[in-house]
Amino acid sequence: MASIPYDALFNEMIQNPEKMRHCLFVGPPGSGKTSAAQEFCRRWIGPSSTWIGRVLFLNASDERSLEAVRTKVYPFVRSTLTTIFQFESKSDAKVIVFDEAETLTEQAQLSLRPLLNMVAKKVCLLFLCNSSSRLHVSLINRFCILPFYPPPPAIYLQRVRKIIGNQAIDISPIDALYTRSDLRSFLFHPTRGSIHTKFIFKLLHCPLHEVQSIIEREAKNIFLKEIAGLIFFTFLSLGIATSADLVKIILIGNADVLRVMPESQWFQMLADWIIEMRQKFDSCI
Repeated sequence: MASIPYDALFNEMIQNPEKMRHCLFVGPPGSGKTSAAQEFCRRWIGPSSTWIGRVLFLNASDERSLEAVRTKVYPFVRSTLTTIFQFESKSDAKVIVFDEAETLTEQAQLSLRPLLNMVAKKVCLLFLCNSSSRLHVSLINRFCILPFYPPPPAIYLQRVRKIIGNQAIDISPIDALYTRSDLRSFLFHPTRGSIHTKFIFKLLHCPLHEVQSIIEREAKNIFLKEIAGLIFFTFLSLGIATSADLVKIILIGNADVLRVMPESQWFQMLADWIIEMRQKFDSCI
């Protein structure tokens, strides 16, 4: 069977259902939460053809209301479809997967407490979310919390090559790090290539008087706040940026500042900060 994060833990729970726990998968987009949940269901319940009445996948960003929980989740728990159709599955348990669970309303989250109080080997809830900060505090202690991390750039590139075959690709480790190794960021925009790396290269090597004009040109391809964050991330990784620079870039990227400040003035402010960083960078080489 395919290897998945927490492989040994999942196998232990499946082989010993009395150890089954409701699980909370937490990690950035593209870190493998949904794929791990699907593989977990295949191992415990069986092939997807046996999931009817056994596995319920819900995207909480689309179905996040209390009404959705009442009309879909609880009827699924009480459903006897598996008895009617006699599907041959590995387990008679039921699994409910909430993708983007942090978007569930507070009322919807609290309505799930009776299910979280049930024995997980009978009805198991899997919450998948980018951050647990928006989950109700009374629910979090009911879960086994499993953090998911983005793969390192080398693994990221291997996965991209496997998906697209032998096509030539141009993705740098910096681009992989900047997108937190989210495969979809490249697969949805395959022509972007190493856009971030090329942009940084220009800024680090161009004459200082051209910095602002380069920013203005690239602003058509990269969001303004993305530019600021990308540059700070780069200088921070080089050990050049300091906490004082972090304060400056937070102020430059502040949404309220962007709303009231003319674009040309914002470009000038960002260019001045980059030039200051460039001077520190140039003194190091």
